[in-house]
Amino acid sequence: MACTAEVSLDAVGAPGAPPTPTPPLDFPYICNMTVKTSLRRRGIGKQLLKACEDLIIKMDAKRHVYLHCRIIDQVPFNMYRKAGYNIVQTDSILVWLSLQKRKHLMSKELLQTSVSSRSTAKDFDDNKLTS
Repeated sequence: MACTAEVSLDAVGAPGAPPTPTPPLDFPYICNMTVKTSLRRRGIGKQLLKACEDLIIKMDAKRHVYLHCRIIDQVPFNMYRKAGYNIVQTDSILVWLSLQKRKHLMSKELLQTSVSSRSTAKDFDDNKLTS
Protein backbone atom coordinates (compact mmCIF):
# COMPACT_ATOMS: atom_id res chain seq x y z
CA MET A 1 0.00 0.00 0.00
CA ALA A 2 1.39 3.41 -0.98
CA CYS A 3 -0.80 5.69 1.12
CA THR A 4 -3.88 5.86 3.29
CA ALA A 5 -6.23 8.40 4.85
CA GLU A 6 -9.46 8.36 6.81
CA VAL A 7 -12.34 10.81 6.37
CA SER A 8 -15.05 11.20 8.99
CA LEU A 9 -18.10 13.19 7.93
CA ASP A 10 -19.63 13.48 11.40
CA ALA A 11 -19.04 12.77 15.09
CA VAL A 12 -18.78 9.00 14.64
CA GLY A 13 -15.08 9.06 13.76
CA ALA A 14 -14.11 12.31 15.44
CA PRO A 15 -11.24 12.33 17.92
CA GLY A 16 -12.11 12.81 21.54
CA ALA A 17 -8.87 12.78 23.50
CA PRO A 18 -8.41 16.02 25.42
CA PRO A 19 -6.19 17.94 26.04
CA THR A 20 -5.83 17.94 22.25
CA PRO A 21 -8.20 20.51 20.69
CA THR A 22 -11.09 18.76 18.98
CA PRO A 23 -12.91 19.81 15.82
CA PRO A 24 -16.65 20.51 15.90
CA LEU A 25 -18.42 17.14 15.92
CA ASP A 26 -20.65 17.80 12.91
CA PHE A 27 -17.88 18.77 10.48
CA PRO A 28 -15.69 16.59 8.24
CA TYR A 29 -12.38 15.48 9.72
CA ILE A 30 -9.37 14.01 7.88
CA CYS A 31 -7.07 11.78 9.92
CA ASN A 32 -4.52 8.98 9.78
CA MET A 33 -3.12 10.32 6.52
CA THR A 34 0.20 8.68 5.69
CA VAL A 35 2.40 7.91 2.71
CA LYS A 36 4.83 4.99 2.64
CA THR A 37 8.27 6.29 3.65
CA SER A 38 9.98 5.16 0.43
CA LEU A 39 7.37 7.01 -1.68
CA ARG A 40 7.42 10.38 0.08
CA ARG A 41 8.39 13.69 -1.55
CA ARG A 42 6.65 12.77 -4.82
CA GLY A 43 3.40 14.68 -4.40
CA ILE A 44 1.41 11.64 -3.29
CA GLY A 45 0.37 13.28 0.00
CA LYS A 46 -0.87 16.34 -1.86
CA GLN A 47 -2.94 14.15 -4.20
CA LEU A 48 -4.27 12.11 -1.29
CA LEU A 49 -5.33 15.27 0.54
CA LYS A 50 -7.04 16.53 -2.63
CA ALA A 51 -8.86 13.19 -3.01
CA CYS A 52 -10.10 13.46 0.60
CA GLU A 53 -11.35 17.00 -0.03
CA ASP A 54 -13.03 15.93 -3.27
CA LEU A 55 -14.75 13.05 -1.47
CA ILE A 56 -16.06 15.43 1.21
CA ILE A 57 -17.54 17.66 -1.50
CA LYS A 58 -18.98 14.68 -3.41
CA MET A 59 -20.65 13.41 -0.23
CA ASP A 60 -22.36 16.80 0.15
CA ALA A 61 -20.87 17.26 3.60
CA LYS A 62 -20.25 20.61 5.25
CA ARG A 63 -17.52 22.52 3.47
CA HIS A 64 -15.41 23.36 6.51
CA VAL A 65 -12.93 20.51 7.05
CA TYR A 66 -10.57 19.87 9.96
CA LEU A 67 -7.41 17.85 10.57
CA HIS A 68 -4.62 17.56 13.13
CA CYS A 69 -0.91 17.91 12.42
CA ARG A 70 1.81 17.19 14.95
CA ILE A 71 3.96 20.24 15.63
CA ILE A 72 7.19 18.33 14.95
CA ASP A 73 6.02 17.22 11.47
CA GLN A 74 7.16 20.19 9.39
CA VAL A 75 6.82 18.57 5.94
CA PRO A 76 3.11 17.71 6.30
CA PHE A 77 2.49 21.00 8.10
CA ASN A 78 3.95 22.92 5.14
CA MET A 79 1.88 20.81 2.72
CA TYR A 80 -1.32 21.60 4.65
CA ARG A 81 -0.48 25.32 4.75
CA LYS A 82 0.16 25.36 0.98
CA ALA A 83 -3.19 23.59 0.49
CA GLY A 84 -4.95 26.41 2.35
CA TYR A 85 -5.26 25.02 5.88
CA ASN A 86 -4.86 27.40 8.81
CA ILE A 87 -4.16 26.73 12.47
CA VAL A 88 -7.33 26.96 14.53
CA GLN A 89 -5.80 25.99 17.85
CA THR A 90 -2.66 24.36 19.25
CA ASP A 91 -2.86 22.03 22.20
CA SER A 92 -1.36 22.90 25.56
CA ILE A 93 2.16 21.98 26.55
CA LEU A 94 0.41 19.90 29.22
CA VAL A 95 -0.30 17.30 26.54
CA TRP A 96 3.23 16.05 27.19
CA LEU A 97 1.99 14.82 30.58
CA SER A 98 -0.03 12.21 28.70
CA LEU A 99 3.10 11.26 26.68
CA GLN A 100 1.63 12.54 23.42
CA LYS A 101 3.21 14.79 20.82
CA ARG A 102 1.75 18.28 20.57
CA LYS A 103 -0.63 19.00 17.67
CA HIS A 104 -2.20 21.82 15.74
CA LEU A 105 -5.89 21.65 14.89
CA MET A 106 -6.12 23.02 11.34
CA SER A 107 -9.07 23.84 9.09
CA LYS A 108 -9.96 24.91 5.59
CA GLU A 109 -13.11 26.06 3.81
CA LEU A 110 -13.62 23.90 0.70
CA LEU A 111 -14.90 25.42 -2.50
CA GLN A 112 -17.22 23.56 -4.86
CA THR A 113 -14.70 23.99 -7.68
CA SER A 114 -12.25 21.79 -5.77
CA VAL A 115 -13.73 18.65 -7.37
CA SER A 116 -12.40 17.68 -10.76
CA SER A 117 -15.14 17.77 -13.38
CA ARG A 118 -14.25 14.24 -14.45
CA SER A 119 -14.49 12.75 -10.94
CA THR A 120 -17.34 10.36 -10.28
CA ALA A 121 -18.43 8.29 -7.31
CA LYS A 122 -16.50 5.30 -8.70
CA ASP A 123 -13.28 7.31 -8.28
CA PHE A 124 -13.65 6.86 -4.52
CA ASP A 125 -13.88 3.07 -4.50
CA ASP A 126 -12.53 1.53 -1.26
CA ASN A 127 -9.93 -0.44 -3.20
CA LYS A 128 -8.38 2.24 -5.38
CA LEU A 129 -7.48 5.90 -5.52
CA THR A 130 -7.64 7.69 -8.85
CA SER A 131 -6.89 11.26 -9.75
